[in-house]
Amino acid sequence: SPEEIERVTHGASEEDLVNSGLEETMIGAYHPIREVWKQRGSMEDMRTAALIVAIDKVALSYEQLGIFP
Repeated sequence: SPEEIERVTHGASEEDLVNSGLEETMIGAYHPIREVWKQRGSMEDMRTAALIVAIDKVALSYEQLGIFP
């Protein structure tokens, strides 16, 4: 069809590229959260796991900068 030919010849739109990048970012962020959630069986929800992952990232940055022990 003409629409398919147009889409193939012009490639992805800006919106498609942004959505693709966002999807990659969200998948990459989900995996560490899921691992923390699975490792700590007593954890209520993934929101708490996300908070732990975020705090760990900040702590690592502080250590690398020499701000904290």
